[in-house]
Amino acid sequence: MKKILLLLLLSFTGFAQNGYNVEFGQVYRLENTSNQKSIEVEDGLLSKGTRVQQYRGYTRNGSTDGYNQEWIFLPGEIIERNGQKIYLVRILNYGFLDYLTNNSGTVQLAKFNPNTANLGQFWEVIRTPNGNIKLRSHVSNTFLQAPNDANDGSAMTLAVRNDSPAQEFKPVTFVKDGVPRFAYSEAVAIKPANNAHLALDVTACGTAESTLLNVWNIGRNNVCQQFQFKRALGENQVHIKPMLKPDFGVRLQDITSKAAGANIVIGSQPTETSTVWIAVKVVREPNKYIFFNLISGLCVEVWNARTDAGATVGQNIFTNGNHQKWFIEKTN
Repeated sequence: MKKILLLLLLSFTGFAQNGYNVEFGQVYRLENTSNQKSIEVEDGLLSKGTRVQQYRGYTRNGSTDGYNQEWIFLPGEIIERNGQKIYLVRILNYGFLDYLTNNSGTVQLAKFNPNTANLGQFWEVIRTPNGNIKLRSHVSNTFLQAPNDANDGSAMTLAVRNDSPAQEFKPVTFVKDGVPRFAYSEAVAIKPANNAHLALDVTACGTAESTLLNVWNIGRNNVCQQFQFKRALGENQVHIKPMLKPDFGVRLQDITSKAAGANIVIGSQPTETSTVWIAVKVVREPNKYIFFNLISGLCVEVWNARTDAGATVGQNIFTNGNHQKWFIEKTN
């Protein structure tokens, strides 16, 4: 059974690499093919960070920086429909770091709610014959659709599937800065943003398979807290290698786990994707990074937002907390 699950998960991660015109971790603007307007999140006074609308594409427009028009696809869930595997994704707005959501038929940007199933945040990406994409809401089986007009600021809607170009979107790639260049050639410390006096640490300097990671007081030249990044296949996708045991990688203890709370460890690399992390730079909070797992779509966090030495590190759904954001700094 475990082998079957692993094969399913490997095929899921393959979704990001080819066939759908989108890649996990890449930054995209989504242009509607009927009017060339982009999907954006309102950055104004009334519905800032919640209302999803259409607007002409730009990089800076008055007081807004354009990041609210940029989107990142993250792994979600695998379901079966009529005997076929269906790959669901979450879509994160790059500017506000919240999820594209079908909220009872209204398209909004919303945070993950730990008290609900959050089914409105799952989307199915469907490739069209001309190479564009459609986005189907899993909770309602309706499709993201541009409004009937071409006005800037008109709200995005949902509708049953049709052949209208209003339901087709062209992913336009934006290449953003990944982790700092020095992280690929030098030893670095990875420090939690909720307490920068701590650093990611290999527990008790262990070198055994599945040694747990925690955060600990920063020590000068402490090899247990030194890591190096290696490039993986996709844009902004990386391996994180402990300098203490460089043939290992930072990975989930159970590489098939998509559950919140799974431990993060150092260990061997049983599959190409098992030690791959999507590195997302926090554009509106300088020098902070988020690391999403390529299999689960969940991020590295200091468990329970603890700020004390010895706190365990695990994976969880991203909720935009500082205990899920990390500084990368040279160790010398």
